[in-house]
Amino acid sequence: MNPPKLVLLTGATGLLGTFVLRDLLKNHLRIRAAYRNADKILSEFKNHPDIDWFKCDMVDSDTLYEATENCHTVIHTASLIKFEKSSDKNIFFTNVEGTSKLINAALFNKVTKFIYISSVTAFPAISGNHLVDEKDNWNIEPYPSYYAWSKFLAEKEIYRGEVEGLSTLILNPSSILGPGNWFEGPSLFFSETAKGNYFYPKGSGGFIDVRDLSDIITKGVLLDAFKGQFIASAWNENYRQLQNLIAKKFNKKAPSFPLEFPMSELAILFDYLQSTLFKQQRKVTRDSIRIANLKVLYNNELLTNFLNYQFRSKEETIEWVCSKYTETRHSTMLKP
Repeated sequence: MNPPKLVLLTGATGLLGTFVLRDLLKNHLRIRAAYRNADKILSEFKNHPDIDWFKCDMVDSDTLYEATENCHTVIHTASLIKFEKSSDKNIFFTNVEGTSKLINAALFNKVTKFIYISSVTAFPAISGNHLVDEKDNWNIEPYPSYYAWSKFLAEKEIYRGEVEGLSTLILNPSSILGPGNWFEGPSLFFSETAKGNYFYPKGSGGFIDVRDLSDIITKGVLLDAFKGQFIASAWNENYRQLQNLIAKKFNKKAPSFPLEFPMSELAILFDYLQSTLFKQQRKVTRDSIRIANLKVLYNNELLTNFLNYQFRSKEETIEWVCSKYTETRHSTMLKP
């Protein structure tokens, strides 16, 4: 009997990484789980016999060569997501150079398959009724953020790896909904609305349940034929309606004021002062507000047809995340 495949998972302590860990273990795979902060490793995983925890710096070539040694598959979920200009240099080093170095290490160690978790932001933000799909490219309009640009450049490194012999799969998820850190990313829709938020962004976008995305990634490990590039998005919704649905679950009044000038400037100033005073990560910047006011829709047909996949419904996902928020709202750590 052949031993189970060894899979390297970067970003193993994040929201998505934690769910991927569970799905890989259910499928009897051995995992080398890369981390930076040991305090973020959940107790259920710390001493698991099928998980080899590996302290890893995404810009350290020597560490990455060691991390990929004897691995059959690499799942690269680690990424730096920030929208303040001061972070642009770190975003490039982590998202672009880090991915490039990981590709080099995977090629050197003869990794069979490389699965990269990109973002729908790597596609153009075409507003209106157009459904953005895998054929859209960045000749259409400029990037809405440096983060989006970094994901696009990182994808070029994945394609370089493919040319040099790697089997590659690029997944472009939309906003990932799940019970993670309630103070950043899409989780803010839940934590802010639960507090009785009065404001809503005017844009729209795609969403996917973290459980669905984790399941799709696991299929990428198990199915050799699952390769190429796919948008991973379950449904589209405007942000006001999303907040209305969440507010209803929390018995709160739905937001009634659009987040636009001059209130947007006041929100940016307040967030800046709060983040400076309490040394917190910025949540509201001009880039983040501009992105939140874009009206973008995504087409998931390529992935749905390839896997014959049935995504969880909007209602099921919102119900689940709201219930998890109620249970874990006092914690910044994931507690599924």
